[in-house]
Amino acid sequence: MEGHAVHDDAFYVPKEMFEEWAKNDPIERFRTWLYQHAELTEGEEDEISAGVKKLLNDALSRAEESPLPDPAKLADGVYATPEDLDTPHHK
Repeated sequence: MEGHAVHDDAFYVPKEMFEEWAKNDPIERFRTWLYQHAELTEGEEDEISAGVKKLLNDALSRAEESPLPDPAKLADGVYATPEDLDTPHHK
C-alpha cells in the first residue's frame, strides 16, 4: 500500500482509503487466519521470515557476483523471427 514508485508518498490518497485497504490486505488477512486456524506461533512466523530473507539475500548475492552478460547477445530471444511465427495459430 504505497505510491506508484519508491519516491511517491501517495499524499494524494485519502487516509480513509488507506485504512480501508489495510482491512483487506491479503497478507495480513492470511497471517491472522494462520494464527487463528493453523495455530501459527510468532516463533514459527519469525523462522519463516528469516528463511525467506536468507533465500532472497543469497539470490541477490549470487546475482551481484555473476558476470555481466555479453552485450553482443543482449537482444537474443527478445524478438521473434518470421520462422518463429511460422506456426498454425499465426497463419
